[in-house]
Amino acid sequence: MISLTVTSAAGADLVLESVTLKATFECVGVRVTYRGDENQNGVVGVRYRRKGSADWQRGHPMIRIRGNRLVTSLFWLTEGTTYEIELEASDPEGVLIGFRQPLEVTTRSSRFPASGRELWVQAGAAPGGDGSAEAPFASIQRAAEAARPGDTVRIRPGVYREQLRPPRSGLPDNWIRFVGDASGVVLDGGEDISTEEGWSELGDGVWSRPYARNPRYMALDGVRLYRHSSLANLRSGGDGITGGFFIEGGMLYVKPPDGAPLPGRKLRAAVLAYGVDLDGVSFIEVRDLEIGFYEEATVRFRNAHHCALRDSILHDSRQFVRVDGEASTDNLIEGNRIFGSGVLDWPWDTCHHGHDCSSNGIALRGAGEGNVVRSNYVTGSYNGIYLGGWVTDYPEAWALENDVYDNLIEYVKDDAIEPECHAINLRIFRNTMQNLFVGISLAPIETGPTWVLYNVAHTFRPHDKGKGQWVKISLTPRGEQPLGHVRIYHNTSHTNVAEHNGWGSPGFGNIHFLNNVVSATRYVFEHSTAGPMPGPNVIDYNNLYTTDTTRYVKWENQRVDAAGFRALGFQLHGLNAPPRFVDPLGGDLRLLPDDPGIDRALYLPGINDGYCGSAPDMGAFEYCEDGAAPAAGRPRLGGGAPVNTGTPPQRRR
Repeated sequence: MISLTVTSAAGADLVLESVTLKATFECVGVRVTYRGDENQNGVVGVRYRRKGSADWQRGHPMIRIRGNRLVTSLFWLTEGTTYEIELEASDPEGVLIGFRQPLEVTTRSSRFPASGRELWVQAGAAPGGDGSAEAPFASIQRAAEAARPGDTVRIRPGVYREQLRPPRSGLPDNWIRFVGDASGVVLDGGEDISTEEGWSELGDGVWSRPYARNPRYMALDGVRLYRHSSLANLRSGGDGITGGFFIEGGMLYVKPPDGAPLPGRKLRAAVLAYGVDLDGVSFIEVRDLEIGFYEEATVRFRNAHHCALRDSILHDSRQFVRVDGEASTDNLIEGNRIFGSGVLDWPWDTCHHGHDCSSNGIALRGAGEGNVVRSNYVTGSYNGIYLGGWVTDYPEAWALENDVYDNLIEYVKDDAIEPECHAINLRIFRNTMQNLFVGISLAPIETGPTWVLYNVAHTFRPHDKGKGQWVKISLTPRGEQPLGHVRIYHNTSHTNVAEHNGWGSPGFGNIHFLNNVVSATRYVFEHSTAGPMPGPNVIDYNNLYTTDTTRYVKWENQRVDAAGFRALGFQLHGLNAPPRFVDPLGGDLRLLPDDPGIDRALYLPGINDGYCGSAPDMGAFEYCEDGAAPAAGRPRLGGGAPVNTGTPPQRRR
């Protein structure tokens, strides 16, 4: 161990050249470039403390990745707080650290200052208002054009048939804020289409009428209709979907999916592109709005940075929250409720390959670093939260240092959370996922480290694509087995649906799978190709259990029982025992006092400090006697108390 100051060492083999610190609200990413150490026997640890504190805490050791880099993350930090960080490097051949220590970094705060005017908006207000409480603007966009840094636009309840596109940015110490003054502030991008007159019945359940627009989103009685590629497909149920709509030559054709007549029903079309369009702006907050019936997305961040969408209701649109462009950095998407419809009943292949119905609750597609998605509720979309992009060569800027945590995702068609990119210091933790196909789809991770910590997944649903599972690791766009570093620690997965695996992959390398609980009804893990499986991989200290007595693990296309898996070098300290959950059928996967994994997990510095008992517990929940709270400094685990209420988890303030 060396002194953590600028030093020199004759013949130093490991030279730490530069360091980058990236803070979000509750985490800090640490990235170091180095040279030398060709034999890779150097080790770099990290310790940290609040500035002014006498006590240091150890973080997770740094992970060596391609490009002569060492990377780690610090977790469970307090927002708006300054921390000191020191790197501790050792190498038998000597070490040189080329920067001064301790390093300092301050986590971001979610309190956004705005000390300017209050501008008021009221639907139906008289023209010519000046934005005062007595003479409000009639439109939100008019207020946006008048707003300057520090101003707060307060929007009174009402229906606003418009798009909000702020023309200017706020400042770091004076944000521009758009806030619903009470519930019932609705941005509506749709129009009603009368079903009482002007329609002709064509047979096969199809109705038609003249219609001048060509929208891509329609809903009948509040449920999304599929947009067919031809009138013939609409008539015959092409693409495997009964009912929907088609537009051609100024004519609208609608076939109700339930076979009932169209007259007297509620038909709506999305006719505006975006509800809120944050294009190239910064330091903008949007809060407490209801936004629905937009053709492209309810909210778009396009090359926007330091913007926030909070506590809003988003529904009835092709996409919901869309973040795109590498200049989209340091944004916050928090506490929103997102509701889709229709997609759950459509074939997986149709949506996955056609993408017209491949809706995402929140999509960070090709976005940059520092974005945080937390405490949202997502249901009824194709994917829940998507990060990255599916291309042969990913820019490393995509999903770099992004956080996805404390979200509740249920009833989505495909994946609750799906990253596919280099995903360096992508952190996915404390999410709850239920009633879906796949929980977390690492599809793939090319570089990492990606952190998957304290997530809870239960009740997987089979559909036309196959059987669900809690985590999936996929091939790269080149068809190769991924070698990106992934750290999967302290997650809990349970299903009682027959013939469902715990997790699976066609192969991977550099995965550390530690301290998890997986309860399955088929294989606990299925390697879906003949192999060979790349390495190195670490799988240990888990409780891997299946109710299927004929299957345990499938490895390189061979069935392996628990003893055979240990013989391969895995699960040397693991369990194969029925977990004891409080209410598995109800989704409460907290541990009962007789659970076999209590005090059986591996201590991981910076991850599970402050545990109760003699050692950490396996899975996403720590059991403490007499219901006591975990020890000081312990993170809130597993997405909080079980929730199934259609509301987002409680956001911490």
